[in-house]
Amino acid sequence: MGKAISDYRGLVGSAKLATTIRGRLHVTAELARDVDYSYTVELPYYLLTGADVEVTHQFTRLFDVQVRGGSHSIAYRGAPLNNASRDRVDYVQTLGPGVGVHAGRVRIGVNADETRRDSTGPLRAYRTRRVWTAVTYGR
Repeated sequence: MGKAISDYRGLVGSAKLATTIRGRLHVTAELARDVDYSYTVELPYYLLTGADVEVTHQFTRLFDVQVRGGSHSIAYRGAPLNNASRDRVDYVQTLGPGVGVHAGRVRIGVNADETRRDSTGPLRAYRTRRVWTAVTYGR
């Protein structure tokens, strides 16, 4: 029979708040805390806790700019009960700007992000940059 892993006991949940100020400044904040499975056998699950914020300023009917940021902790759990010292916490921060062009109810955006992950685990720390596009309908 295999070794037992410790169960997670605690709160999980998420909340998303959004508001528009003076019809031009849109602010969205999202808080989350949830448990998910890890691909690491030694640490079979993790608790993801963090927040993301997005601020978009619509300069004209056709053009906006935005900035996004987030910070999350990834607390790996579930080490065998007799070896709980293997638990590990990684930290991830993301920050990036974006611009959007509006055509009716469609927004076409070009975004850039820089993400940094700090970890004491082997080969888990990284820093990356990406540029991506997004098409949003209905806002």
